[in-house]
Parts: sequence; C-alpha cells; structure tokens
Amino acid sequence: MGYKRDQFKAEWLTHEITDAAVEWAKIFGGHLANGTEKEKLTTTQLRRFFNKLKRLEVSEQIKSEELRMLDPLLAYAVGKNTTGTVRTPRIADLHYELKVMLKIVTKAEDDLKAKVNKDDSLASKSPEFNRFIQIMEAVVAYHKLTGGRNA
Repeated sequence: MGYKRDQFKAEWLTHEITDAAVEWAKIFGGHLANGTEKEKLTTTQLRRFFNKLKRLEVSEQIKSEELRMLDPLLAYAVGKNTTGTVRTPRIADLHYELKVMLKIVTKAEDDLKAKVNKDDSLASKSPEFNRFIQIMEAVVAYHKLTGGRNA
C-alpha cells in the first residue's frame, strides 16, 4: 500500500499511537523520500521543520501562536519549491498532512492553556503534542531509512 492523502487518523493524536499510526509514518516517510529528484523531500527540508518542533518540545510551555506559525513556515517552503505552476509534490504532501495534525494539536494546547489558567498543577504540554512529536520522529526516521537525501 502506498501513500494516499486523508489516511491520517485524528485518534492517533487524541487517544493513542497504534500500530496503524506507525505503519502510516513508515509509508509517509518513504513517500517523502522517494520519487524523482524534483519530487523528493530532502532531509534538510524535513529537518528544518522538525527542528522547530523539537525546540517547542524542550521549551517550558508551548505557546499556541508558535504552533500556528508552523503552517506559514511550511507554506513558504511549498511556495519556494514551486516553479511556475509546478509544485514539488512531497513538500506539498507534508504541508497537507501537517495542517491536519497542527489543527488538532493547537486545539488541544488551547484547551490545556485554559485549564492550566485555572489549575497550575496541570502539565504544560498536551498529550496530543507529545504524540505529534513521536509520530513526526517516526516519519523522519522512515524518511531517512528509505533514502532521504541531504540537500
């Protein structure tokens, strides 16, 4: 089975990472790494985004604005990799999938922030954010395993 859009399941972020989530990360990571030279997503392109996520992960508290600004970062990368009307498909696929995930994670962080304002004993990061990081780590790993190249 190859990569198809709209196969990511919200419950992988909201409830638990299942074997199906790991399989999706494997398929998606491989998809990003393969194709023609113009289609492939480079390790540098993927790491640029992932490094931003990792910086958020180690910060004391996540600001929802920082999560929201990840979408424009990816939109810029899609635009930068567009020649005329031809887009580099893999970066557009990454942007598409991450928009879905970021919507879920941003809502969870907003909800958590509202609860934390009422109870300081709560965690500063949502479980959804932590699962998002884990899924993205798997995508990066499978991208590299299946031939992700440096730019």
